[in-house]
Amino acid sequence: MKKKSVVKKPYAGKKIFLPRIAVVSFYIFAFLVFECQFFSCVTLSSSKKTAELQNADSDSALLSEKELIPAEISWQSVEQGLAGIDVTSHLVPAVNVTWHCVRIDLDTPNLEITAWPDAQSGESFFSLKAFSKKTQSLVAVNSVPFHVEQTDSGKKPVPSGIVKTGREILAKPNEKYCALTFYSECKIFESPKFENASLESPNHEGAGQNLRARIIPKQTPELLEESLCAYGGFYVILENGRILPFRRTRRSRTGVGISHNGRYLYLLAVSPVFSPTDRNGLCYEECALILKSLGCTDAMQFDGGHYSGLFAAGKYLERSMFARKIPAALGIKVKSNQNN
Repeated sequence: MKKKSVVKKPYAGKKIFLPRIAVVSFYIFAFLVFECQFFSCVTLSSSKKTAELQNADSDSALLSEKELIPAEISWQSVEQGLAGIDVTSHLVPAVNVTWHCVRIDLDTPNLEITAWPDAQSGESFFSLKAFSKKTQSLVAVNSVPFHVEQTDSGKKPVPSGIVKTGREILAKPNEKYCALTFYSECKIFESPKFENASLESPNHEGAGQNLRARIIPKQTPELLEESLCAYGGFYVILENGRILPFRRTRRSRTGVGISHNGRYLYLLAVSPVFSPTDRNGLCYEECALILKSLGCTDAMQFDGGHYSGLFAAGKYLERSMFARKIPAALGIKVKSNQNN
C-alpha cells in the first residue's frame, strides 16, 4: 500500500514573530525529534528492562489470527522471473499497521548471504538502501541490536551480541540473547566497497550440503562453534511451533523465522501506516503468530523501533516515518548467470 505524506511549507509571514500555532507546532516537532533520537532503538540497557520485557503481564489484548493474517495468503515473486524469493503483506486495520514478509528458499541457485559490519568496517551508520546497492542485495533487513560508545574519534555503534562472518567473530556473543546462524560448506568472498563476508549456497549436484539456517536461544560458544556465520538478536519468540509469552508492548518490529528443516528463511517487518513515533506496531507474540501462520516453526526478533526496516527489489517495503540509519544489516543476493 502506497503511503502518503503531506509536507507543509515553512511559515513565510512578513512579521518577525511566529503565530502561536507555529510555536506550538515547533515544540511538538522538537519533542518528536527528541523521541526519535533517544528512544527509538529497542536495545535494552539494563537488567531491569530485560526483566520487564520478559514479563508476560498483558498491557493489551492480543490480536487474533483472523485480524493479523489475510484470509488467503498470496505469495508473489520479489523480482519477475526469479523463483525462490517471494513476498506477502497485509494491513491490520485494528491497529493501523502493515507488515511485509519475504520468504527465501536457501536452495535458490546462486544465492548468497550478505552482511555488515565486517572486519574492516569503515562506515558506522548507513541506510538499507545504501547497503543493498553496495552489496547488490535483492533483499535487506536491519539486524543486530547495538549500543553507542564514545571514542576519541566520536560516537561508535557497538553490536550488543554476536556478529560472526566466515568463522571470524567481529562482536562478542551475549548469552542473554538469541542468534540466527547459518551452516553449510560455503565459499567466502569479499564484496566491493563493503568488503563483507558472504556465504554462497551451492546450486549444482554434487556441490555439497546446501545452506541452512538455525535459531539458537543463547549465544554460547558451544552453540556458535559450528556455524559459518551468526547474527545476534533479542529473544526467541517462537520455539518448535510454540509461541512464547512476553510483555505485550506494540512497536515497529523486525523478525526472522525459519521452517522446520532450516531451508526456508522468513524476514518480517512491521510498521504503523502513519505515525511519527515507533510507539505503534505489534507485540512479540503477534509477530510470532504471523510467522507461525506463514510456515515457521522457530522465530526471533532483531532490532526494532525506528531502526526497523525491510528493503527489497530497489524499494522499501516497510520502515518507520522517521527511520534512522543502522549499523548492522543482513541481505540476500542472487548472482546472475553472467557473473558465474
